[in-house]
Amino acid sequence: PAAPRDGVPPADAAAEHRKDEPNPAAGAAAHRKDEPNSTAGAGEGQAAGGQPEKLHKAAGLPNFAFTLPSSIYAAPVLLPVLQSVGTWKETRDLIFVPCLWAVINYAIQFILMRAIANMAYEAEDARLGGAQCQILQTIGLACCVWVYTVLVLTDVAQTFDMAEVFLRQVPTVKETTTLQFVIVKKGGFFKIAEGGFSLQRKVAIAFFVLLPKWMIAFYLMLYGNLFLLHSEGDTEVLLNAIALLFVLQLDEIIFALFVPARLRRMMEVLPDLAVEEDVGYWSCWRHAAPFVKFGCSACVLGIVIIGMPRCGYDGLAVVFDFFYFIFF
Repeated sequence: PAAPRDGVPPADAAAEHRKDEPNPAAGAAAHRKDEPNSTAGAGEGQAAGGQPEKLHKAAGLPNFAFTLPSSIYAAPVLLPVLQSVGTWKETRDLIFVPCLWAVINYAIQFILMRAIANMAYEAEDARLGGAQCQILQTIGLACCVWVYTVLVLTDVAQTFDMAEVFLRQVPTVKETTTLQFVIVKKGGFFKIAEGGFSLQRKVAIAFFVLLPKWMIAFYLMLYGNLFLLHSEGDTEVLLNAIALLFVLQLDEIIFALFVPARLRRMMEVLPDLAVEEDVGYWSCWRHAAPFVKFGCSACVLGIVIIGMPRCGYDGLAVVFDFFYFIFF
């Protein structure tokens, strides 16, 4: 029998000893209680966020979304329909000022384009006249030509996006009214709900905004590559390519510098315009676009490097004569 401990009976002492010992079963139960329940967590996650989805569905991405560039080309078209025009101040800020800077941009780009063409012609005439010239490295020249061509094609693609939005996605109404937008699903994209352009306004946009922008890009590609071919040295090729990029992005520079800040912010926060319906030709274009764009840039590079004459290389006379007959 256990001896009494400080006056405590033996039975009570044994019970106290068992009470002080850790209980393995109770500890395991407490441990299981503290562990997270993966099944319950998955159920709670599905209840809170719905069924698991792929990223484009969970983000609510539409089939197509068109981004409008923040440039002086889009400002005269969109600003008058993003905010109602009532007072003389609103007419001045939303219509007169953007149109004025658009005309100035047209004039400067055409003047610079013509100056680039004249410099290229003078260099070609001097080469044909027997003047001394430096033979350019083909690899460096090809890289500059291809990069510049890609930048011009990017500008052309932006113009096609503008044409799609202005001429097709914006509804045609009897009279031009202010555009109203609604959010599409949960992706933060917007869709035009009310308002639109009149038919006369769309015709004016096509002839006075889109067509000049296409023409400037096309002739900058032609004259710019000709200008690069007749650079005086390898260093001049890179400098001339940067100068051509400046001419190409002049509309964005004018927009950022001269359009009032309030109107510029209105254009910059304009969200991508979503197109929910799966239009047939856009569906095909979505898959073929990277290959078509690369093919176009490769074709232009081949025509310029192989077909066009330069210092130390006569080119293909058939290609040169064809382009000279078509464009000059």
